[in-house]
Amino acid sequence: MAVEDVIRLLSTNPVYHHRVVHTEIIEPRLPRYGTIDSPLSDRITSYLDQNGIRLYSHQCDAINLAHAGKNVILTTPTASGKTLACYIPVFSSL
Repeated sequence: MAVEDVIRLLSTNPVYHHRVVHTEIIEPRLPRYGTIDSPLSDRITSYLDQNGIRLYSHQCDAINLAHAGKNVILTTPTASGKTLACYIPVFSSL
């Protein structure tokens, strides 16, 4: 079932229709990539390169803050790179 079908079902079902307050379709955007302020280890850089991984701006921001000793809370949608943004600073310090 497509997302639009679920929203339509919830919006029209008498049990749930009052719970749907707002729906909005957001068009896809082009990715925004970032840069890491301090160089990553050769092994991490090699892994990223070999797997064709470019870091998004939110990942770079989180990594840069973690490398600077700051606490970071990163909330983004599923499959947006939160785990990698967390693991790179950990692997860097190891």
